[in-house]
Amino acid sequence: MVLKFCQKSVFSSDMTNLFYSSGQVARELGASQSRIRALCESALIKATCTPGGQWRVSHDEVQRLKREGLPALARPLPDPVQTLAHSGHQARGGNRMLLAEPSERVIDAAEEVVCLENEVKAISLRRQMEEELDWFREREEQEDGRRIAQEEAAQERQAEADRERERQAWEVKWINFALDAIPPIAASSQNRVNVYQVVQQTLGTLQPWQPDRIVGEIIVGAVEKALASWERHQEEQKAIESASLSLPLEIRRRSEFAEAKQLALEAARAAIAKLSEGTPYSELEAAAVLAVKPIVVAYEHCQACEKIMSSTHLVGATSVESDEAREAVRRAMGALDIGVSVNELRKAQETALAPYRAKIAQREQAARASLVERFNETNVELGVDLQLQYIDTYLESEYDYADGYNGLVERRKDVERLRPIVRKTLIRECMANPEMNVENVYRRIEKLVDENI
Repeated sequence: MVLKFCQKSVFSSDMTNLFYSSGQVARELGASQSRIRALCESALIKATCTPGGQWRVSHDEVQRLKREGLPALARPLPDPVQTLAHSGHQARGGNRMLLAEPSERVIDAAEEVVCLENEVKAISLRRQMEEELDWFREREEQEDGRRIAQEEAAQERQAEADRERERQAWEVKWINFALDAIPPIAASSQNRVNVYQVVQQTLGTLQPWQPDRIVGEIIVGAVEKALASWERHQEEQKAIESASLSLPLEIRRRSEFAEAKQLALEAARAAIAKLSEGTPYSELEAAAVLAVKPIVVAYEHCQACEKIMSSTHLVGATSVESDEAREAVRRAMGALDIGVSVNELRKAQETALAPYRAKIAQREQAARASLVERFNETNVELGVDLQLQYIDTYLESEYDYADGYNGLVERRKDVERLRPIVRKTLIRECMANPEMNVENVYRRIEKLVDENI
């Protein structure tokens, strides 16, 4: 009720004009409330007094006082009548002695003073009551302000919660849309997580009020971005597989070439890793195949070398010579660059084997010469053996032996004793002189018999 009374008595129908109570003005200007009231009563401040005796100061006047400051308060001199009345009142109350009996006029004046004092006290009490009511009004206004602020804050929180729920529902709708847009072949758990993370980050830059068509296009782009790494990985694996198929069948299937196969795949991966993200698949495949080419060339080179090594045989060589020759061929081919032609490998083989073939040829030639010499010696021996019968004939015709059996035995002994001597000498002389004829042989036999008889 106090607030309603104040609103009816103080504020006009025009709510644009604001007024302050004396207590509010005192707080605004940093002065005492009694000074503000005194200034209002002295008309030094433009103020309006309510029917209840309370002063109200307009907002513009308060702003002016803030700029210009409070004016000085003038005080009147004491009133002789009031002084006298005050003195008489004190005399009555204070039991003071009067110099003479008061006149009727003085008594009436004193009574008037007492009435005025009572009226002043009443006014003062009413003013104090209004000040107290102002305090309660201000407190009610503050409480109303706090309540309104709390209600507005609660409404704002509720609105924010509603907006948050709406946004969450909006985000869930588009996240489900993005997950459904993943192709079945790419719908692995890791890809779904990647799509979820990228789409959630993208939604943070969008607003629910934006058109679905625009948001849908952006989400589709986000899904493609999230799957770009997977698609790149698939293309890389396909390019590596293509490079693997370019390897010889033995490298791909035989266990002894597992290390070579692994090196080829690592080379293909390294070549692909050097390319940028946007490189088309054709370039990825070409780079991978080119990276394994040196391994293919090395394998073919090794196969050609092994084939040549398997064909390296030296007829007539000893086991030691064969081992040395094979090692020489291996060193000669190892000194060549990988990837040289088979003709170059054959030339290196021939060059490495040439000294060993020359050595074998020399040894075979010597063996043939020895064989010829041995053959000739055998023929000479056979010829000499045929002519040694002449020893017996020569002894019988030129030397005298006893008749009968004893002479024959003695001659036979001489023949057997002379035969090896004559045979050895004749073989040596016939080998030295192949032109000796039978007549010369006979003459030589006679001479040797005569010398050794």
